[in-house]
Amino acid sequence: MNLFLYTLPFTQPEFYVWAFCIGFNIAMVLCFILKSLECDLFNKLFSSNAMNKESATTLGSLGVRCMPLVKLMLRDNGTLRKTVLLANDQRTKNEQGKMPKIDFSTATFYINEEQLERAESLRKGATKWYLLPIFCALSIGVTLFVNFMLPILINW
Repeated sequence: MNLFLYTLPFTQPEFYVWAFCIGFNIAMVLCFILKSLECDLFNKLFSSNAMNKESATTLGSLGVRCMPLVKLMLRDNGTLRKTVLLANDQRTKNEQGKMPKIDFSTATFYINEEQLERAESLRKGATKWYLLPIFCALSIGVTLFVNFMLPILINW
């Protein structure tokens, strides 16, 4: 594959098409990974029956995989904080008006009752892993087609 890429005469438009394809595939893989982590967290919260403050549980007891990314999604302005809430949040704003960071070793989380339907739909609508190689192959195929058609379209 590397030899193939080195022999391609990259002109300006072809370089942009390849850069777009590579960026698209990287973004697609990251989206699949993040969606899988969300689904994993929701599955574990549902299985531990953490639906209110009394039944809230820590991430360590859930056995969540890829903890740093999950922590990123669960921080104060994270993507999952509307659905997954922090139980018994005793933090107060400091002098600069900022909330202190969450201590994830002791923090307990639960699914918000008002957002239970949303959490269930996110859990059931998880991205299927078998689609990832299909989408990547289609993306590379479209890129190859566009790159081979580009000289014809430019000189037309």
